[in-house]
Amino acid sequence: MLPGTGRAAVTIWTRDPGRIVRPMDEPDASTQRGRGRPAADLSAAAIVAGCIVDISGVPVALSASDDRRGGVLSAALGRLPAHAGPPVAQIAFASRIPPRPEAPPDESYAGMFHVWRRGAELYLAHGTQTAGRVTVDGAEFGGSPTPAFRHLMPLALGHILGFSGRFVVHAGVIGWDRKVALVFGDSGSGKSTLAIAGLQAGWRVLSDDLAIVQAHRNRVGVTTLGLPLVFPDDVLDAPIRGSRPLAGDPRHRWTLSVPRDSKWRPVSDILLPHRDTVSGGSLAPLASLEVFEQAVSAFVAATEPLLLRRYLPIAGALSRVPGWRVGLAPDPGTRRDGLAKVLEAVLSGPAPSSKGSRGS
Repeated sequence: MLPGTGRAAVTIWTRDPGRIVRPMDEPDASTQRGRGRPAADLSAAAIVAGCIVDISGVPVALSASDDRRGGVLSAALGRLPAHAGPPVAQIAFASRIPPRPEAPPDESYAGMFHVWRRGAELYLAHGTQTAGRVTVDGAEFGGSPTPAFRHLMPLALGHILGFSGRFVVHAGVIGWDRKVALVFGDSGSGKSTLAIAGLQAGWRVLSDDLAIVQAHRNRVGVTTLGLPLVFPDDVLDAPIRGSRPLAGDPRHRWTLSVPRDSKWRPVSDILLPHRDTVSGGSLAPLASLEVFEQAVSAFVAATEPLLLRRYLPIAGALSRVPGWRVGLAPDPGTRRDGLAKVLEAVLSGPAPSSKGSRGS
């Protein structure tokens, strides 16, 4: 049983071809109540009741011991469509914290986020408040339902989905017609700025920070979780309709919901934003090696050799996609028009075909 859930084990299919079935803790019989809910209604109550959602084509059972934990789980996962199941993975959040490894963490960030990597097993912690044990088949989180939980979820998803040939990357996703661009870059490099400016210039924005990629129809395909955009208040020369200040955010950022889109779309371009001094912005081609390096550094499990080996063919395929360094004008008042012209040059390139040799 999952700690604190009181839910019995059932037998389900797994994705491991070497094992036909295995016992796995599924949410109780009320799982059926969550399956038919539209993505926008994936509430804390739905997760507490038990529901199965589609995460990049993988059916995942979600459960939580109470509404508060269900709420942060929902916020961290975005807007996901229901899946008829059966689940091949589960993500649960209860009160009991899984035992912490005795060894020092393999990675630590900001002095609070700690990661232990053990091949097919991963352990995550935010201080002593919240922690989780992640395996090939899912994640068991325990502790306090703090907002910091959202920083643990991409690492957990990167581990779970990586064994299914789907890879979580820190990247924005913007598109126009059949053009779909991945936006790489370190924190603060301008991914969110480019996404918002692209939105103002007429591009469709699906994500500003997190995407899932996989080999798809002889190319690399991308999909998203439908998480809201989060961006600094100095990005805009005027508020975007529907945007609002992010409640309780010490950085005074804004947020904007995006339409849910769970389709796999072929990646046509790679964009790498940077702060520019040119008033109208700029555009320059990227070398394949630089695209490859950006693709590897964006992978959330890049420090896990077992998953990195699986991901490298995807990074190699992305390095053969046209890449562009996009200079963002310093003045928000001229940034939108400048970026519109820059992105117009990206649009002038060939759109991806349904057949081709790019990708893996």
